[in-house]
Amino acid sequence: MARQMGLTEAALQKAVFEGDTADLDEKTRLALEYARRLVEERETVDEAFYERLRKVFDEAELVELGVFAALCIGFDTLISTWDLSPGVCTIE
Repeated sequence: MARQMGLTEAALQKAVFEGDTADLDEKTRLALEYARRLVEERETVDEAFYERLRKVFDEAELVELGVFAALCIGFDTLISTWDLSPGVCTIE
């Protein structure tokens, strides 16, 4: 069963779009940084960064986090090629 980090949609939006992570714990901030680095600057996900991750995540959590991030990145890449009109995939 997946671990619940307690990240609300509002806190995620605030962190992603405003860069405000003050309300997040260290583990959540680091997970978001990992995901951002994988998308924007994957060359910085080096051994030094993995050492930072290992201070707050165990190996199983790192694998789970990495696989989940990779799946999301892959789906985002695929969906971006579909030329969807706004409102096609709305969440209600």
